[in-house]
Amino acid sequence: DTAAESLRGRAIFAIGHLEGDRGGGAAFLRALYPRLTTARLRDGVVQAVAQSDDPADRRWLLDLAADAAQPLEARKRALFWAGQQQRGRGVDDLLAIDARLTGAELRRHYAFVLSQRSEDAAVDRLIAMARGDADRAVRRQAIFWLGQSRNPRARAYLEAVVAQ
Repeated sequence: DTAAESLRGRAIFAIGHLEGDRGGGAAFLRALYPRLTTARLRDGVVQAVAQSDDPADRRWLLDLAADAAQPLEARKRALFWAGQQQRGRGVDDLLAIDARLTGAELRRHYAFVLSQRSEDAAVDRLIAMARGDADRAVRRQAIFWLGQSRNPRARAYLEAVVAQ
């Protein structure tokens, strides 16, 4: 706790990028996170933990995103990195977090995170958000990201909306 913030930030980055670590570094960083007093160091931990393939680290990121006691920006970063981390893996964990995400700004960000995924299930969730999210701004954001998608499901939905 007494080392300079810049040095601690570089150490966090290095721990997150150790090859062959078998999850030890990410587990250390997860335990360290609550003790950190600056957003910069906490952000570094989130990004470093996202480098891990361990399902426990993926769950930690998603739990952090769903934790209303955390600052909004920290939640958004955790959600973003969880979405990026899961590339090439099932999208199920990312979809399951939906009901736990509170607040319009975080839900708009969730629409963006989903838009970065290529799976049909992510597009289907965006369509569901566009159809029925309680917040109008979230619905509009979902429609925007559907418009950026190359997925035929997104196009079919948008064509149906225009044809109504």
